[in-house]
Amino acid sequence: MSDDLRTMTKKLQQLTPHYQCVLDILSESTTVLSGGLVLQTLLQTSWPTDIDILTTDTTLSKLPIGTWTKFERTDYNAIPGMIGLVKGTIPAIGGFTINVDIIQVKNIEEHIANYDFDFCKVSFDGEEFHIEDCDAVNSKSCVVKTSKTNLENRMTKYKSRGFKITVDIPTPTVIPELVAPLVWSDEEDDESF
Repeated sequence: MSDDLRTMTKKLQQLTPHYQCVLDILSESTTVLSGGLVLQTLLQTSWPTDIDILTTDTTLSKLPIGTWTKFERTDYNAIPGMIGLVKGTIPAIGGFTINVDIIQVKNIEEHIANYDFDFCKVSFDGEEFHIEDCDAVNSKSCVVKTSKTNLENRMTKYKSRGFKITVDIPTPTVIPELVAPLVWSDEEDDESF
């Protein structure tokens, strides 16, 4: 058992008695864990979380335990690269439940690369952690180059967890040669109205 697998197993054992059901579906080529669970495992911290499972396997629509609901394509805003979404709950430690999202995607790496915050671009394939930007994870910070208003809730959530998110919206550059000057001429006055 690799150190990464040992670390993720320990984290999942803290969340659910059914941790092995989650680990059993992981494979490097078709199914990974992603999102906040992986991030907090890497940072050796804890906050309320769900389990996000990314898969290219369109037949993976539930775990052997829990309650599951499959959503139609129109139900999740047609996120680019996303081809299916199944939401469920499984029993958690302490008699509670934990939310699980099975997100069916065309390409796992491309999907993760499009995440909004660099420190969230992490995954676990059943053997190893994959981190796109180690500096963002270690520093718990990133720069977002967008003004999307739908990021406000996520920014607030991560800031409350100690992350620093800087919004850097580039200002448009005006190239003078491409802007035609306005020229007013008395001769062109048309008084025929």
